[in-house]
Amino acid sequence: MDTGLNFIHPQPEYGLGRKYPYRTAGEALKDVETVPDNNEHQKIQPRTIEILKRIKAGGNFTDIPQDSPYYVKGMISHIYRRIHPDKPAATIIAGGGGGTWGYHYPEPRSLTNRERARLQTFPDDFVFDGSFTEIRRQIGNAVPPDGIVFIVESLIPLFKNNYQKVDLYTLSKHLQAMSIKERLQMAELELELPAIQLSLL
Repeated sequence: MDTGLNFIHPQPEYGLGRKYPYRTAGEALKDVETVPDNNEHQKIQPRTIEILKRIKAGGNFTDIPQDSPYYVKGMISHIYRRIHPDKPAATIIAGGGGGTWGYHYPEPRSLTNRERARLQTFPDDFVFDGSFTEIRRQIGNAVPPDGIVFIVESLIPLFKNNYQKVDLYTLSKHLQAMSIKERLQMAELELELPAIQLSLL
């Protein structure tokens, strides 16, 4: 059944020129080694350590010259990708084999599951259960808790049935008749959309 809720995705609040600065990977991992749960280090091969030593902060396999004995082939940016302590973390992925686990910087090693959980904004008292691989998959498949808060808050009016209902079919036809430039301009002007909605009631 059509609820008539014209859900508008919350605007980003973190980043350059926004309300808050990005939280860096280094900030997220501060004192993480003191957390007792899910903080086991994964055993990695000596060759992997040598590969990581040749990759800069925030870099990946492309940092290694093709004529190097430690060169590895890769097609996606996840391959031997290291965090940059002064930048936001890249996506934490769930699956994949060696080379896709996500790697620390400056230490030449893979991230612990607790470090992955910190980057995904899980609180330290949230304990994951399962094998190392199962926990890594749980964390990578999860929606970051801090990121979902704004989505949930914006949906509360739906569950309380406390919102202005809109004929979404008519609104959709109106938007489709607009050029992309017009839609982008409308998206930039947050106050225009409610006025359009009201005119379509």
